[in-house]
Amino acid sequence: GAARSPALLTPRVAASVEAAADGGTDLLVRWTSPGAGLTFDVTQFTDDGAGVRLLSGSAATSVGVRGALGHQYWFLVRATSALGHTDAAATPAVALRKETAPGR
Repeated sequence: GAARSPALLTPRVAASVEAAADGGTDLLVRWTSPGAGLTFDVTQFTDDGAGVRLLSGSAATSVGVRGALGHQYWFLVRATSALGHTDAAATPAVALRKETAPGR
């Protein structure tokens, strides 16, 4: 019979971001992808500005970020396999709203 090549899992990134439950400015970005030996690049976008690379070629699957009140953030996660296959996913945007004091 013909030789069969092993099944290869190409990256398929799923990414999320959560704001701190206490209303603070800490954000937790998490991502997953099937496949072994993947590396990840994570870029942070603030408001409508240019992206800033947080991680490059990392094996990590989460990163904590300190935001600032009054700004909106979203993150782009890109996975790369050892064979050079890639996939990317963006998180939903999260806004860190300034709270107004009651009665003002």
